[in-house]
Amino acid sequence: MNPGDRQLQFEALLTAELYQAAWAYSCRLCANPHSAEDLLQEALIVAYTRFHQLRDRQTFKGWLFSIIRTKYIDERRRHISRPATLELPVLSASEKRNRDAEVVNAALAHLPESQSELLCLYYYEELSVREVGIVLGIAENTVKQRLLRARAALRRLLSPYMETADVSNIF
Repeated sequence: MNPGDRQLQFEALLTAELYQAAWAYSCRLCANPHSAEDLLQEALIVAYTRFHQLRDRQTFKGWLFSIIRTKYIDERRRHISRPATLELPVLSASEKRNRDAEVVNAALAHLPESQSELLCLYYYEELSVREVGIVLGIAENTVKQRLLRARAALRRLLSPYMETADVSNIF
């Protein structure tokens, strides 16, 4: 594949919608927008330079997210003393929805990072089970099993709030 073709194919797959989703995922991983911007740019450079390694164009989104995740983990390892947070955006603009989202975000923060990340990829980023498997480097059945466990753990944390907040339909 010549460089011009590669660039055209890469740009065709990296739609504005996908770029926004990748940006949102980077923001969730990083503590601030500047770090998220750096992370996303580094991941896009890696994705472009390794684009020839992508075997199935249908898995581009999951492949890109896995690069973002790997770059994030690498950066965290380099700066292990600096705490990294997983920031989640508010789910809705309405006050009730904001309050419910805060409850869910607080519960997600109390889950192990692996469960929180799994739920965020599946629900917030709307990746398919297959794409989540690609991002995390695990089999689809493993993703399904871990999703069941993560949902159950989240339900246990949210159970005291189920009557006062409308969080039952979120996960």
